[in-house]
Amino acid sequence: MRQRTSYPKPFKAQVVQECLQPGVSMASVALRHGINANLVRKYQCACGCQLQRTSTPLGSEASD
Repeated sequence: MRQRTSYPKPFKAQVVQECLQPGVSMASVALRHGINANLVRKYQCACGCQLQRTSTPLGSEASD
């Protein structure tokens, strides 16, 4: 049976920081590091970080 890999805290912090860069997806960061995207999301929640992403595309903001 295969044993789980335990990554060090600095590695997890680096992965989360990479996700905060504009235009970078969690999936691409996960692939780059050879880990599952769900694990990246778990790291994000564990460190209390929230991605600052908008839910609407640029230029489609409604004006009153």
